[in-house]
Amino acid sequence: MTTNSQAASGSHANDGELLALLDEQPMVEHSRLDAHVAQCEACASRLDRLRAASGRVASAVALIDTPPLDVTRMQRRLATVRSPRPVATNSGFAWRAAAVVVLAAGVAAASPLRGWIVRHVNTPAQSTPALPPSHAPAPSPSPVATNAAGAVVWFTAQGNDLVIRFDAIPAAGTLDLSQSTDRQASAQIAAGGHGESLLILPGELRVRNTAGSTADYRVTVPTDVHTVRLVSGTSTRSIDVTRKSPERIRLDVSGW
Repeated sequence: MTTNSQAASGSHANDGELLALLDEQPMVEHSRLDAHVAQCEACASRLDRLRAASGRVASAVALIDTPPLDVTRMQRRLATVRSPRPVATNSGFAWRAAAVVVLAAGVAAASPLRGWIVRHVNTPAQSTPALPPSHAPAPSPSPVATNAAGAVVWFTAQGNDLVIRFDAIPAAGTLDLSQSTDRQASAQIAAGGHGESLLILPGELRVRNTAGSTADYRVTVPTDVHTVRLVSGTSTRSIDVTRKSPERIRLDVSGW
């Protein structure tokens, strides 16, 4: 508003115009915008913030390791595509080629990154480069199983309550349950195993067994686990591990 043209329009330069200046894109009003920014503190400050945000994004993207772009090979591959539907490849060629094309076109000119720069222009600079957040869901923990007698399985107990779920109430056997100073819980088939297995699930230890099972088990939990619940079908038993530890529990019908 300190230049005649901007004063006449009654507005400052918008984000698109400032980004065009930042990218040095050819446009009819380049000189007018340059003159306005040179005399308008508000627009000059916004341009500086856009430049800083663009630099952070460019620095972060530069850390991504991408393969060299083989234009001839890419053209040959694209020429073989006849179906309008996406074609999956084992080599991941399409993904890598697309990534390289985006980088070759210039990160500041890519519209998704442009939007991110504008949205984060008022965000304070970070000590490490930050990329736009991913909206992909976090992968679920993969189950871990063991059926080797004596093999110890380590896992993270979630919360103050650990569930040990049996497929069936065993005919016999015991469970030695105790707390330890380890940060992780552990479980093992201590003795008498005949086909039983342990399956680690989020917040739960699954014992795959039968009604004729006679195996002995040993489980340790960290001190932040206060209760262990034994579950089999509709039968449940809760054990307070903070009061009595270690404890040997009978796993036949009398222990439920």
